[in-house]
Amino acid sequence: RLFAEAVGYDYEKTVLSNQVHGVKIVHVTETDAGHGMNGEGGIKDADGLITDVCGLPIMTFYADCVPLFFYDIQAGEVQYAA
Repeated sequence: RLFAEAVGYDYEKTVLSNQVHGVKIVHVTETDAGHGMNGEGGIKDADGLITDVCGLPIMTFYADCVPLFFYDIQAGEVQYAA
């Protein structure tokens, strides 16, 4: 919560995943906002999350894997919802 407040996004909209060692990438939309924040474990069986919704924070966790982050420069500049 402190990190979200410092960076400037809505903590309660954060989407979490319950990652597996696989290849499934889940497209996250507004209907997924807050998924995983109440202890239900996040989006199941996903190895990655992707979104094109500005202001929708997505979060994944890492132990023995290397995270990869991609940004579509053709979609425009990064915007943060206040």
